[in-house]
Amino acid sequence: MSALNQPTPHPDQPADQGGGKPAVPPPPRPVAVARWLWIASAAFGAGRTVVELADRPRLINDLRGVVPDASQDELDQLATGQVFTGLLLAVALFALYTSLANRMARGVNWARVLLTVLAGFGALVGLGGLIAIASGIPAAFGLTLSPVNTALSLVDLAVDVTAMVLMFVPAAAAYFTARRRPRRPSPPPPLRPHLP
Repeated sequence: MSALNQPTPHPDQPADQGGGKPAVPPPPRPVAVARWLWIASAAFGAGRTVVELADRPRLINDLRGVVPDASQDELDQLATGQVFTGLLLAVALFALYTSLANRMARGVNWARVLLTVLAGFGALVGLGGLIAIASGIPAAFGLTLSPVNTALSLVDLAVDVTAMVLMFVPAAAAYFTARRRPRRPSPPPPLRPHLP
């Protein structure tokens, strides 16, 4: 292919490294750490879900507190449905967070924004859960919460908030600004011939 047919890289983008795509600069350390924190948080959350769902007697006991009139067969069916739904949700959330974290590390700003929204929502839900635990609401419904589960929730919340903050430190902000593609100006309107 001749040099005339080669695409000209944008001045803000590095030169082509083969394959026709410009090389993506490596993310700064805060962005790389945030990526791994998001993936670790997603894996941790999925693992916790699997462990909680594996405790079938606790699930049935919790369901018995919520639905006291249910028969044992109904409780078994509800527990099975809860396990199936929980596993599907855990896998979907792990895939979503991993995909978003990888895109964020490549400098895709909408992925950073979406992770921030998800982390903010998670922080609000987590704080609401801690307030509910402190006020005794779960016990009023017959739900059992272990101190270990509460501590793990706090750790997960701290990891998410840390990852969110790392995405906005000055080095990360500069990286995302540099990765933005400038918008091309719209073409001028076609010229119409002037008729006398």
